[in-house]
Amino acid sequence: MEILKSIEGFFNRFPEALEMGNQTTHADIERLPERVKKNIPEFWKTALIKYPLSNLEIGVPSDFGQPELKSVKREKLPLMSIQFLSPLEISENTTEIFPGFVLIKKSLFSRKSYLCIATDIESTQEGVFISINKEDPQPRLVFHDYGETKKELIKSSELISSSLTMLFNEAQIKNRNRIVSEDNLITAKELIKTLMEELKKSTLSTPDRIPESNSISEKEILNLIIEKGTHEITSEKIGSFVDILSELNELSISNKQEFWKRVHEIFEACDLHKGDLYFSEAHSMN
Repeated sequence: MEILKSIEGFFNRFPEALEMGNQTTHADIERLPERVKKNIPEFWKTALIKYPLSNLEIGVPSDFGQPELKSVKREKLPLMSIQFLSPLEISENTTEIFPGFVLIKKSLFSRKSYLCIATDIESTQEGVFISINKEDPQPRLVFHDYGETKKELIKSSELISSSLTMLFNEAQIKNRNRIVSEDNLITAKELIKTLMEELKKSTLSTPDRIPESNSISEKEILNLIIEKGTHEITSEKIGSFVDILSELNELSISNKQEFWKRVHEIFEACDLHKGDLYFSEAHSMN
């Protein structure tokens, strides 16, 4: 199936993701209540067993409802973090948690059923649902407080990709979960050094707030994005880095375009997704 090929392609692009999720066994599926088990599409059972999808976090391009992002190409958009559910979590969302138990039911008025397979873990904490009646369903974000009936909930939901296949074709690893090579670390360090030197020259006011090269320089800033030793990027580190960039950018820098060009070069050197810089960059340029 195309869906399984796209999942395979995702793990080929990001082999580190093989260590980020959990493998499901046949026994895990068989232990589920029959009313849950029969509503999980066969292709998703196969995917859960074949690949470590349970509790795997991926990043999906999203405009987050921002009008200014509507015209941006999807590959350049910020990433929405979604985490796939384990079989047990699928069962709980199907039988115990609203709106899951509403969306899975069939009725005389609607033969369509929707299954929660993931959660938006950062922005809305809402569930990501797929139709169990489609071969390659469209994953959609369902807002629990935007309706009470299946019709109302689906009408107010938001598609996050045109199909499940496309979701995995576009999916990336979030920056905090990426591993940066030693060679890329060396390049990034040099770029940060250049950025800091240029900041000192181009800052029009409060130059004392720019770190000295022999105290907090490029090493400290690099350590804010890269976990020292393992070189793993964490949410706290990348968040701190972007915060520092935003703070430095408030210093009446004479050429903001050049400043953000350098920042993009650092992210490229570390093979980070640059869409996550969008909001900080857009705010600073206004």
